Amino acid sequence: MVFLDAEGNRMYAEVPEKIVDQFMATIREGHVYDIRKFFVFPKKYVFRPVDGKVMIKFTRYTSVVERTGLDALFPFCTYELTPFGQLPKPSDMPERFSDVLGVITGVSDAVQYHSASRSEPSTKRIIHIKDLSGNQLSVILWGETAAGFDGAGIMELGKTEPIIAIFVGTLVKSYDGRRGVSGSAACRWYINENLPDIVNFHRGLRGQVPVIEHIHLPGQTTAEIQAQVNLETKTLEELVTIDIFEFRDARFYCTATLAKPSPGQRWWFSSCTTCHKTALLSGSGYKCSDPECLGTDALPRYKICFVVTDGETEAEFVFFDRVGRELLGLPLITLLRHGHAPGATLAQVLEAARGNDSVPKEITSVLSRQFRFVVSISNKIYGTEDGNLSFQVHRIEAPVGKQSQSSVFYRASTSASGSGPDSSSSAVLMPVDQPSEIPPKSVSPDLTAHDNLSPQSTPPSVTKPPLAGALPAVIESNVRRNLFPPLTAGPGTDVFHEKVSLPMGEGLLASAAEDAAHGTEMVEQDAVLTSQDKKKQRAKVSTPAGASLPVVKKSKK
Repeated sequence: MVFLDAEGNRMYAEVPEKIVDQFMATIREGHVYDIRKFFVFPKKYVFRPVDGKVMIKFTRYTSVVERTGLDALFPFCTYELTPFGQLPKPSDMPERFSDVLGVITGVSDAVQYHSASRSEPSTKRIIHIKDLSGNQLSVILWGETAAGFDGAGIMELGKTEPIIAIFVGTLVKSYDGRRGVSGSAACRWYINENLPDIVNFHRGLRGQVPVIEHIHLPGQTTAEIQAQVNLETKTLEELVTIDIFEFRDARFYCTATLAKPSPGQRWWFSSCTTCHKTALLSGSGYKCSDPECLGTDALPRYKICFVVTDGETEAEFVFFDRVGRELLGLPLITLLRHGHAPGATLAQVLEAARGNDSVPKEITSVLSRQFRFVVSISNKIYGTEDGNLSFQVHRIEAPVGKQSQSSVFYRASTSASGSGPDSSSSAVLMPVDQPSEIPPKSVSPDLTAHDNLSPQSTPPSVTKPPLAGALPAVIESNVRRNLFPPLTAGPGTDVFHEKVSLPMGEGLLASAAEDAAHGTEMVEQDAVLTSQDKKKQRAKVSTPAGASLPVVKKSKK
């Protein structure tokens, strides 16, 4: 928790896990309290929500008494903005949370994200923000925080006015080779609020209204997941004879065995960061293969093509991105980095991979395994003339029966030139007697596209509600507020604030550890936290996650 007094002085507090229930029903965000009988300790060295020399820790003797009618005399938020180019390096044990400011230029749906190191899927949403210099930063929201962000409302409001946001309580992570910030239970946002930094940013836009792009994030939305509850089951024979016009968007269950890699197919491709279609090298950058897409950047993603069989019929199943990682249990960057020095840049790794047509043993090791898949007709069929159907795998439901693993390793005899969903090549895969040696795993260096960006300012900020005119109206709500009135200034401006209930139960104490756990999925490293590592990490962090919750006001005695 973060406390503010009437003068705007800040301090954070922890509530030990054993007594958290004692205070959960008492303390609510945005309310004023008299607090007595607590310990004062030197600041923690990790997961600090705000800077300060000391912190407080609640005890079972701590007394908390609410003081009503004083809300307008206290600040309603505090933050300390960090310019994109000055964000710290990603770390499993960061010193403090980071706060960032920018105009929203992209929003994805909240989708189900399946991680190789977590048994249950997580909800994920990506938001793109830009500073006044045009530098872009990804904000990745997780869990209930991702679901609570009103993406559709932001997209609609962004058609007529710029959407300027401050995200507080985030952790810096590396995502697809670029530095970004991750937010879960500890994260809050202030959108188009009448705050000095937002007002100044708005002036810096000089009347421009940036277009908000709808980000197509791999994964499944809530609506898609609900639609899959009663899917029809089909055999491979039924799938390959299906009417592609009648069932173009339909999904089915199908049980099949992975027989062999599809001849002449690459197992990864360069994906346009805007639309996720194939991106082609163009000079020193990229150009999307879709003529209607203006994307000029790309990232490597899985595209593993297998011939599958049920003993009688064969078909091609394609595993893109998340599903490929779920099948192999490894992020793509791990396989691409095999055999490269730890200091190799992402560009160097990709350049070498384009000239290497061998198929890693991690892919051939899953041959002969049988699974139940959720599939649909792949868009690949609409760009070919041979009439052979290809199916995209959306989910691996479960392995079936006793599994055996193949030790065959493949190497292509000729270079494959294409990549992506619509490409093909004439490479012939040939078995090799002995698998190539794979060096021990190594942690990749920090890869960032923001190391030399210009700063965008700002010292620590504490903002009091009444900037001008009457006292603000108060909105009572148990959910985070996402949309605010259009930006205005001067006397008579109504500034809206809300009172938000704190997260309950384990979510309160585990927010920082949750961020750290999610971060291990996003950092492009070979190391993955085991359950024991996570327990150790939680023990080290203690309860600073509880301390990371935003403002609770404390009156002076």
